[in-house]
Amino acid sequence: MTDHPLDPSLDYPSPRALFDDPKLAPTEKLKLLVRWRFDAMRLIDSEGEGMVDGERAPLGEINRLIAELEATE
Repeated sequence: MTDHPLDPSLDYPSPRALFDDPKLAPTEKLKLLVRWRFDAMRLIDSEGEGMVDGERAPLGEINRLIAELEATE
């Protein structure tokens, strides 16, 4: 992981890649996925306002991975 603590999408190609990173503790994964979810929700809001044209936010995948981490706590 590089020095992008506020944007995990810059360090990982997908939420699953972050989830599968053996170097991260579960608490770190959860923190980064929650941040990614926040960013994805903002992107969806922007898309609804016609402000963004591009790739869809992987919100469903992020929510599933967060739920999986929370279930193991």
